[in-house]
Amino acid sequence: PKGVSSAVLGEGSLPQRLGERLIRGYLSMVDTEAWEASSAMFHAMPPAPPSLWIYSMDDEILDIPSIESMMDKWRARGDDVETLKLP
Repeated sequence: PKGVSSAVLGEGSLPQRLGERLIRGYLSMVDTEAWEASSAMFHAMPPAPPSLWIYSMDDEILDIPSIESMMDKWRARGDDVETLKLP
């Protein structure tokens, strides 16, 4: 919700905050069980080849803490995960 509303409406703006609330409200009314299961499966799935993630801490779409948590899990399993953080 935050990523989509920030990218479309400008992060921190009043329309963005309203958009984020609308998206969260909508998601609270629909069944997200399949999406959550799919996301959990992706986080648990080891990458076959080495993995390279190039991203910025200012990314408006990506949920940085979630992605970094996933990469930490992959590294803890011994997977080859490389990162390049851009300013």
